[in-house]
Amino acid sequence: MARMPAIHSLPPDVAAQNKGPAMMAVMYSFTALSSLTVVGRVFSRYKKLGRLAIDDYVIILSLGFVFAYVGCWTAAILAGSGRHQATLTVAEFDRSVFFLMIGPVPGVLSLALPKFAVVNLLIKILFPSPRHVRLLWGLAIANLVLMLGAFGVRFSECDPPSARWTLYAPAKCRSSTAIIVYSVVVGSFSAVVDFYLAIYPAIVLWSLHMHLKKKLALSVALGFGAWLVPCRELLPVKSRRGLISALSAGCAAIRKVTTVPGMGDGRDYTCKLVPSAQQHT
Repeated sequence: MARMPAIHSLPPDVAAQNKGPAMMAVMYSFTALSSLTVVGRVFSRYKKLGRLAIDDYVIILSLGFVFAYVGCWTAAILAGSGRHQATLTVAEFDRSVFFLMIGPVPGVLSLALPKFAVVNLLIKILFPSPRHVRLLWGLAIANLVLMLGAFGVRFSECDPPSARWTLYAPAKCRSSTAIIVYSVVVGSFSAVVDFYLAIYPAIVLWSLHMHLKKKLALSVALGFGAWLVPCRELLPVKSRRGLISALSAGCAAIRKVTTVPGMGDGRDYTCKLVPSAQQHT
């Protein structure tokens, strides 16, 4: 079978590199951890209440999309993702890129849907005003619509769309600038939503008359992502350990946005995309 054209031959040690197994190890580890968390949540809710609420079903559905995302990435890795593009046959490259294009669809749904469960929970326990309720639902819906819109932009880049994953297909394609700019905007909006949903309950609870320890505990618990994590890569500052603390959900969204501009050059696509995808897992 014909192999990918290479500008120069790769050294044997470089040609033998395969980042796929490391990617699979990361994906499977975090997916297993997420699955255990969801199973524990569902079991405890059902045992205590005798039924499941709508937000439980949303979380279960989101986990299903996680499995679909991991399945697409597994298929892409088995087809050749993680290896250098020059070492793949044309068929391997086409099959790999196809699954890389399809996989983010369930991946995005697994990220956007849990926000609806968070909004539903906050409305139940914090009793916001009707106007604030509309704002919360509006943020969750807008986040989902904007994320799904990225695929419309992505798949409309080429005519026909199948040219995105078919190497030698005759097609007319425009520059990747549009999808890069759109992805940065959507990622930034997602970070804003994550920060808002994490900070809002903390602000409400902080205004209540209760012990400081209870305020801190409830603020972290209800923040659903307000877990303090080291973010050295995001905002390097001088401190005793060179670390800062930030809201994990918002930090993750910001970190993802910083990787977007470098994903549009198309050089050694199957190999260079794997480290970026590890940050999105």
